[in-house]
Order: sequence, then C-alpha cells, then structure tokens
Amino acid sequence: MRIERITAPLFAANAYLISHEGKGVVIDPGAGTAEKIKATAQANGVELVASLATHGHADHIWDAGNLEIPLYISEPDAYRLEDPIKTTAGSVLPMQSAIAPYLPWNPPKEVRIYEPETFTSATTPAPGISFRGLPTPGHSEGSIILLLAGAPSENLEFAQGDPTFARPLKSEDQLVFTGDLIFAGSVGRQDLPGGDVKEMRHSLRTFANVIDPRSVLLPGHGPLTTLEREIETNSYLRQARKIG
Repeated sequence: MRIERITAPLFAANAYLISHEGKGVVIDPGAGTAEKIKATAQANGVELVASLATHGHADHIWDAGNLEIPLYISEPDAYRLEDPIKTTAGSVLPMQSAIAPYLPWNPPKEVRIYEPETFTSATTPAPGISFRGLPTPGHSEGSIILLLAGAPSENLEFAQGDPTFARPLKSEDQLVFTGDLIFAGSVGRQDLPGGDVKEMRHSLRTFANVIDPRSVLLPGHGPLTTLEREIETNSYLRQARKIG
C-alpha cells in the first residue's frame, strides 16, 4: 500500500492518494490537485476508482469532477456540491476571488452518499483499501473522519515524508484522515456556514475518547501529527475535553 500526500495550491489543502494492487482512492481532491493526482497514478500504474470527501468545502472537493471518478460524500454535506463557493464561505466574492484560477466548477458526474459508520471496502472498488468512518460535525454539518482499516502489516510506503513528524511511520500505525476536524496544534473553523461551536467541542471530545492516542493523524491542512501529541499540546482539544 502506498500513500501520497498532494498539497493543493488553494489554502494548502492536503489531498491523499492511497493505492494498493493497482487501484487508487483519493481523499479530499482540492482545487489544483487533479493533474498531479492523475500523473502520480499513471506513473505508478494505478487506476483511480473513487474519491472520498471528509466534508464538502470547496477547498476539499473542487477537483473531484476533474478526476472523472465517483465521489463519496456524507448526506449532510451533499448539498454543497450545488454551489461549493457560496456554501463554503457564505459571501461569494472573497472565495470566488481565491478560487478564480480554478473556475469554472465542474461537479462530479457520479455522487454516492455513504453512511460513515458502515463505509467499508464493499463500497469502494479498490481491493485491500477500506475505511471506517466517524461523523464529526462542527466544522460543517457533514464532516467525518476516515480511519484506514485493514492496513497490511508490511509494505506500507509513505511516498512523501514529513520532516516535522516526530517519529518514523510504521506499517502497524492506525492512520486517521481527519479533514478539518483537527490539525497539528489547531482545529477547524466553526464560523463558516454550517459550523457549530458546541458540535465541534463534542466531536473533538468524542474523537479524543474513542481513537487510539497512538494513531497517526493525516489532516486536511498542515503536517502529520499523532493524537497523543495533540492531547498533550493542542490547547483547542484540551479545552474541548474540559468543557465538553
């Protein structure tokens, strides 16, 4: 299994390409990532079969249609595909200015709604790549995190290392794609349309309580981290756990 992190030009959003046995799944294909994702897949002999959204903000789903593969998204955030700019920022003009180089919006032709709790390899046509999902509303109504399930105990390759990551990655690590729930030292905004401060606190507390603290977090922006590190150092997470 190979994991490639591709950082989008727009807001430095992280897209991830996970490939195994010639099939590839993309998480959060942000604006300006499609061509690099396609080139990377082609160079490694990988057929792209599906993209997954941790949430429906424009900087995380903009290139989904340009990949020409089905997009999976949670039902509460699916409405954002009608107008990702407006539903991300509320006011159209600031977001439209930032995303102008990537216009027009090309919506994915095939959208599949999935229930995060039951999202498994059965719904993704990529052998050996499966996920377990957990709803984490707060940044948006339909935000989720995705836990890579059933990762092989060997031959796990991270194609792009991260010099700020404190320890070597191991094939047995639980990998969690956190979207904009939590970053290294921070958390996602709650002041955008669909955001909710109380929901965010609840999601962060649940996340910290049910996920193995040794898990490696692959966030929607910024470097890799671990839940253990964030529990110790992330003031936003600490506050959320305290307030509840």
